[in-house]
Amino acid sequence: MVLNKSEVKMVMEQIEKKLQGQKAMTVLEYSNKPAWSVLRELWNDGRKQFIFNDATYRIQFNPSHTTIGNRSSCDEFLVSRFTKKETFDVDELMSKKEIRVRDWTGADAAKKCGLVSDVLPFESIKDVTIIVTIIMTNTDLNVMIQRHDTGDVTIWVDNKRFTQR
Repeated sequence: MVLNKSEVKMVMEQIEKKLQGQKAMTVLEYSNKPAWSVLRELWNDGRKQFIFNDATYRIQFNPSHTTIGNRSSCDEFLVSRFTKKETFDVDELMSKKEIRVRDWTGADAAKKCGLVSDVLPFESIKDVTIIVTIIMTNTDLNVMIQRHDTGDVTIWVDNKRFTQR
């Protein structure tokens, strides 16, 4: 790939400016040669995504096709913009381990057990022990602990010994 840095910077700033109020834009060869050539070079080099000024841009190539009335459309690049807030980071979600306290019958478990929230941070097995101890000393509920393959834990509570099902 042989790209002129100043040309790339100019095109990226142009794309960023056009996408301020939109999610995607179309780049046609006949209407924007500099952007077309930069995007084509990126696409040919196998780069379908790039980051510029803390935003992620995704490139999609749409080849020409025949439209209704047998008029041909021209090749185009569709550029989409995503910011950190719009991008769902699954790795970040999976890295935070949590303990969920749930009632077997579907009631509000936190209120029943005197806990602040149904979802609590899970850093060590000691956290599970503390929560179970709080439930056992403050209520007459039965407790069942379920470990998940994600590393999370669900603590089920019930007053009927889990015999509803």
